[in-house]
Amino acid sequence: EGPEAYRAALAFGNTTVIDMFGQYSAFTHKTSLRGLATREADEAAPLVSLLITAPGGHGTQDPQVVVSTVTSSQECQVAVSAQLEGGASFVKLIYDAGESWSPKAVPTLSKEVLAGCIEAAHARGVLAIVHALTLREAREAIEAGADGLAHGIVDTLPDPAFAQLVAARGAFIIPTLAVTFGAARQHNDAVILADPGLEPYLSRSSLDNLKASSPDGFFLGVKPSVTQETVRQLKAAHVPILAGSDCSNLQTAVGATLHQELELLVTAGLTPIEALTAATSLPSARFRMPDRGRIAPGLRADLLLVRGDPTTDIRMTRDIVAVWKLGRKLDRDAYRARVAAARQGGGKH
Repeated sequence: EGPEAYRAALAFGNTTVIDMFGQYSAFTHKTSLRGLATREADEAAPLVSLLITAPGGHGTQDPQVVVSTVTSSQECQVAVSAQLEGGASFVKLIYDAGESWSPKAVPTLSKEVLAGCIEAAHARGVLAIVHALTLREAREAIEAGADGLAHGIVDTLPDPAFAQLVAARGAFIIPTLAVTFGAARQHNDAVILADPGLEPYLSRSSLDNLKASSPDGFFLGVKPSVTQETVRQLKAAHVPILAGSDCSNLQTAVGATLHQELELLVTAGLTPIEALTAATSLPSARFRMPDRGRIAPGLRADLLLVRGDPTTDIRMTRDIVAVWKLGRKLDRDAYRARVAAARQGGGKH
């Protein structure tokens, strides 16, 4: 997919992608991460990380994916340095034994190694984001010093002390509700496929991915209602909640799923303005991108114009009039025509 993913993201109004290492950042790693933010104007500007995980851990399943595997704090120092020198902007750590989604245990970092990797990232002045799914793993990641959690808690409803801990540590969370619903086979892909503002811009691969289901025997411990209630608790504790779609998981579509994520965040208790903030100024602040995320003199002219008022109805973000990146208007009609031609011809664009 590579650059096509960033083109799709921009077509749906995502002017910057914080790529936490899917197949897309694997592609960019092979073609050098440096300079990605200044690529062609028809691609979203990516901020990219690579993964650090345990040998045989989550993230190593795909042989095409570039990951770092570590077993000691000393190896953490080497892995973090290598990734940053390669162009990564922050570090993503996998702390996930597969308890909620895998039929069998998955190797993961020890608590000591997790803490060592977080310390190594902080020593280099960058964020350490931790992929964690269970309450135990999320709590231990925050206690180890994680700046943010990638994914919401899916297994056990936290007690109020968890939200208080996250707030006290100044951490944030990216709940990825759409992925949680999809993994539990509760994701209504018709919400995207039936939307005339979204469906015509979906590539064939995105269409196929939206219609796919998780394999039998997997994700049996994933409970979307737990993730939703956790979001409510975290909001009440004033924990920053950021919007993320976690493409390219099953039942997601690059760009389009973020619009559904905004609606799910509102369903989970955020106001429409808070959901919009979760996709704009909050990510820019937390991921240290002060030149974007707001409309103000001197900032990047990355803009999304929609019909309607998304501050009262979040679904209005899908009725896109125009998208600009660095002040240049994207030709969405041409993009839509290319997608239509590729779909008719069986292509992935």
